[in-house]
Amino acid sequence: MPVALGSESYMCPVMQTAFGAAEVPTVTHSHLRTGEPLTPRQAQNPRVSTARIMPGADQLWTTMNLTDFQYDFELTGNATAWLPILRCAWGKELATAATPNVRTYTIVNPPVESGVDGTPVNTTWNHAMTIRHTFASGGVDIKTYEINDCSINEFTLGCTANETMRMGISGTGQGLAGATMVAFAEPAGTPYGWSHHIAGANSGIYSTAGAAGTTAMPVKSYKFTLNNNLRYEPFLGNAVNKELKLPTRNGYPTAMCEYEMDFDDISATDAVSIMTDYLAGTTHSVRIKAYIDASNAIELVAASATPPAILDSPRPSVGSEGVVSFRFQQLLYPAVVGTDLKLVFTTAT
Repeated sequence: MPVALGSESYMCPVMQTAFGAAEVPTVTHSHLRTGEPLTPRQAQNPRVSTARIMPGADQLWTTMNLTDFQYDFELTGNATAWLPILRCAWGKELATAATPNVRTYTIVNPPVESGVDGTPVNTTWNHAMTIRHTFASGGVDIKTYEINDCSINEFTLGCTANETMRMGISGTGQGLAGATMVAFAEPAGTPYGWSHHIAGANSGIYSTAGAAGTTAMPVKSYKFTLNNNLRYEPFLGNAVNKELKLPTRNGYPTAMCEYEMDFDDISATDAVSIMTDYLAGTTHSVRIKAYIDASNAIELVAASATPPAILDSPRPSVGSEGVVSFRFQQLLYPAVVGTDLKLVFTTAT
């Protein structure tokens, strides 16, 4: 039976030991849903010549060697595969030595090379990633490319009813080149599905005034977006094919949650209570937690003594017949970035 063109493609990320020092990845990702893994910005620009109507090939010069990437993954309970991606997206990982292992991710400045691994104890910092992507067609015509010094500008986590949880990343790296393919191995782990939001202790989707709630709100979909607002510009004076210096920010990082639900008045947090809190200017705490089993869970938390979530853009939607739906956003403004907004990844290994 023939397979679809590209159906055997996969990506391989690895955390670098330092910015500017490419590494060889060993872990493969096959749970790709959509994406544009390699989008080179390298271009040829012409010199001006009065001897020609149009520039010729001998009049072109190379401008830059930056490459954008974007992936949308089906999220599975595979710690080894996700750790470098989560470190790169958030900036700081603090792990426990217990089993199951609890790894907490928070935003830091600067976004890359914030500290030395192991300082403080069990802390790992973002040093940028090396990514290799293999394009395959039925096991033949295989070609692998590599980009290094990859920083993640946008990280998303979300789910829609009747689908699995998704995690998305997009960002920029440099030094696009051909590379040796990494031997493919199917990543272990069970998908985080929609049903797992109601399968474990404190599992669910919460938005409550005051502390993080205990009664989940029924939603049809949600999406959390973290934008690091990174600055990718080429600079003179760097090594060959190294246009980027250490990425910094264009401005503040931003975070937001978006939800879709029915317009009803049946639960602790529903459309009616959201509209009431919106008109009153009430701030909220947020928690989104999903399980695979007792030892594998992922949890997003935005909570503090002064809840950091601001209700924004409530949008009821109505047709001449059928359900009245409701969408709203929460803009997250944590007072203490290291603790008031975090991602907690609990795994058996």
